[in-house]
Amino acid sequence: MVVNVILGLLAAFGVLAVTLAVLSPRTVALKGRGRYKQEEYTPMERLQMKIDQAGIEVAAGELLRTMAFLAVLGGVGGYLITGGAVVGVPIGVAIGGYSYWAYLGDRRDRNRMRYQAALADVTALLIEGFKEGGTVQAALQKVIAFGPEIVRSDFEEVARRLQGGLSIDEAFKPVQERRRDPILDAIAQMVVVRVKRGGQASEALGGLFDIVRERVRLRMRIRAELSQVVGQLKLLASLPFLVVAFLRFTAPEYAVFWRTFLGQAMLFTAWGITAVGYWLGVRFVSKAMGIDETIGVVETSAQAARRMPGLALAEE
Repeated sequence: MVVNVILGLLAAFGVLAVTLAVLSPRTVALKGRGRYKQEEYTPMERLQMKIDQAGIEVAAGELLRTMAFLAVLGGVGGYLITGGAVVGVPIGVAIGGYSYWAYLGDRRDRNRMRYQAALADVTALLIEGFKEGGTVQAALQKVIAFGPEIVRSDFEEVARRLQGGLSIDEAFKPVQERRRDPILDAIAQMVVVRVKRGGQASEALGGLFDIVRERVRLRMRIRAELSQVVGQLKLLASLPFLVVAFLRFTAPEYAVFWRTFLGQAMLFTAWGITAVGYWLGVRFVSKAMGIDETIGVVETSAQAARRMPGLALAEE
């Protein structure tokens, strides 16, 4: 019977590996392709950017230490819940470490949703600023004075760099690289075209305002509807662990069985299938709930102007 259990586990993991291989999206390296270039970052730098997007004031190294601490707690918890079964340790470690990472991802998505919603207000303020003052600085000051708090510091940085003598695209570049937001990129490129080619930017920004507002409204609706699905996934995924904890204290004889090879194999199978199922479910739901993100592609202002000839003609 033990052999059958092992063969069943191997077959299950084989099916899982093939499924993940088929469903995983293909990636293409963009380095050196066409007119674009892609900034290269170390793993710690990429992690720090995700932390900053989540609005958490913590360094990447500190976050990793926190995850390690929670992983140790999870391992100890798994060992105690199962009454000393060794298999509870690695599963507890994985769950403890992943829980903080999942929290970071959820907070990051919520923060970026708030940021994109604020960009709709920014677009309206830029339109007013261009109409009243006629300059980029006047439009930026309008955002700094009346814009939502979540975007104010970014546009203060752009205005400060612009006053320091940098070009408009160089002033926007650090903020774009940090935020990696396609709506912010669209706003920045339209402002770049306005500066490089002149003309009125209010008409183009007005069209963008309608698009941004509708896009944010749709995203918020999708997130509200799918949040209930995520809650149900969390409830279902917690049940096998809660049942084991309940039996541990109400029926101590189970702890003896869980320390046997067959008992640990059953725990590993049940908890492993639950954890993988939860991860797959959240992964697919997150694709619908997630916020679009650019990949660090940088364009020069001349390239942006050439790529948007229709916009320039509309402004002339």
